[in-house]
Amino acid sequence: MRERFRIAVMILAIALVLAGLVQAEPQGGRESLFVLGAGTRALGMGGAFSAIPGDVSSVYWNPACLSLLEYRQLIWTHVTLYEETSYDFAAAAWPILDFGTIGVGGMKIGTGGIEFRDEYGPLGTYDYSNGQYWLSYARSIYRWIHGGANIKLVDQSLAGFSSSTASIDAGLLLQPFSMVSFGVNVQDVIAGKMKLLRAEEGIPYNIKFGAAVNWMNAERSFGVIAAMDFDKTEGQPASRHFGAELMFMKYMLVRGGYDREDITFGAGIRYRLLGADYAYKSNDVLGASHRFGLTLFFGPTVSEQRQHRIERGLLRESQRRDEENRSRIDGLWQSAFDAFSRNDLDSASLLCSQLIGYEPEHEEAIRLMQRIRELKNEQTESQIEEKSRERAVGSMVTDRVANGMSLLNEGKLGEAREELNQALKLDSTNVAALDGLARIDAAVARRVQVHISNGDARFSVQDYGEAVVSWNRALELKPDLPIVREKVARAKRLMVIDQRLRDALETYAEGDTAQARSLFTEVLTLDQNNATAIEYIRIMDRVEAETITLDELRQDTEYWKLYLDGLGYFRNKQYDEAIDAWEKVLEKYPGNREALTNIGQAKLRRDK
Repeated sequence: MRERFRIAVMILAIALVLAGLVQAEPQGGRESLFVLGAGTRALGMGGAFSAIPGDVSSVYWNPACLSLLEYRQLIWTHVTLYEETSYDFAAAAWPILDFGTIGVGGMKIGTGGIEFRDEYGPLGTYDYSNGQYWLSYARSIYRWIHGGANIKLVDQSLAGFSSSTASIDAGLLLQPFSMVSFGVNVQDVIAGKMKLLRAEEGIPYNIKFGAAVNWMNAERSFGVIAAMDFDKTEGQPASRHFGAELMFMKYMLVRGGYDREDITFGAGIRYRLLGADYAYKSNDVLGASHRFGLTLFFGPTVSEQRQHRIERGLLRESQRRDEENRSRIDGLWQSAFDAFSRNDLDSASLLCSQLIGYEPEHEEAIRLMQRIRELKNEQTESQIEEKSRERAVGSMVTDRVANGMSLLNEGKLGEAREELNQALKLDSTNVAALDGLARIDAAVARRVQVHISNGDARFSVQDYGEAVVSWNRALELKPDLPIVREKVARAKRLMVIDQRLRDALETYAEGDTAQARSLFTEVLTLDQNNATAIEYIRIMDRVEAETITLDELRQDTEYWKLYLDGLGYFRNKQYDEAIDAWEKVLEKYPGNREALTNIGQAKLRRDK
């Protein structure tokens, strides 16, 4: 909980920084025609939608939000703009249990009757269209962290000329609490260029950051969503979006929002697996626009699929147990019949009693029990007791010993020990049973030593998981080994430290130094002498000093040569020589991030 609270505070701080970007900024470059957004629901909420999961229109707003879809969804939105311009959006998404969510979608804006003229007069009328189409994938990365991406095709046509290219969107959704979510989406982070005639231009990237709060009562008949977004398009001023949605009577929805400088509102209705939405947006220059959309939900939901899988597993387990019981009953009946055939009435009676305990209506066992009683009544009580006891004990001891030795030869030590102990309860001086137990004890001791040695070997090469597995196998055979239990506890502690260190290194590689510092500090609380954590914290401390780029370092030919020498040593696995070269660079340029990072990597590989 503390970790989630710290992350939530960090995200709010980022939101405040992004809010500062909304202040006046010189405008340059161009803005995508698809700034209108996608989905009637999102448009009614002012476009504040990058942190709202569970809606198929997230293929546009933030593909990571698709990972929390419950239903399979299909959506269509139509907007009529000024001068007979149309704006259409359609998408579908399919959540797959334990795999993630796959989505497809597209949006297109088009208009016709554009008159072209030159200095001599009209040249004719032409059509214009601009579209983009997505293939999306999203899944949960780790508990409340979700990721998603789009592969996108963008096309454009005008007056018989056309051009197309591809781009990539990447999104992230965080839900540190059940009612709070944060979203980030970078659109066109990697993109090609468009060329209609002679001019070639790139697709401007767009960064969206949003936060949302979602509350719903226990009956799920009333709920409120409040959201805000900031987005920044390359070469354009940043913009703000605010929106809210109120659900009442379980099916009715009312929405309102602020989109850049325009007011929006909308409404919707949900009935079973169909949703219909309307949105209105005002604009002082272009006039108001009306937007209509339909959403189809079809299942089963992810939760239903998960429940069905559990039920199928329970059914299979029930069937397996029924089969085991049937096999046990058949085995008891056969054993009882065999005992009766040998005139071992006591054993047959005991086996029949056990069988009837499993299946009270077993007619053959009931008839056999009646027959056994009849036979016993025909004999004198003394003869029955003496002969039955001798035969039963002798036969049971022989069977137990034979079964125990067979299990011992198969390597099933626990089952063999149980059989031989049962034999000794009947005949405590049975030599074969005592010899078998001695062999079992010796075999157990050998296996225990093998498992301990294997665990020690895996521990020596830092394979802590396999070491724990081997030591636990030894403890299963011989629980009273306190030294081995201490080894297991130590290995588990080192596994925790190793996992924390991996998380810290991955976070540092992604550039999140604040989170990386927090994770390295956590490692030091578990292992205060951890060299890797100490080294990376030292690197981050030095990076916070005045930095120097590689381009600036290249101007100093002497130290640039030292830097290149270090790279050569590193490639040749001469890590100490590489560290010495880069340390000399840092003596003059202590803020060079590349040298600091390279030293950390070299030490890490050398220590391995």
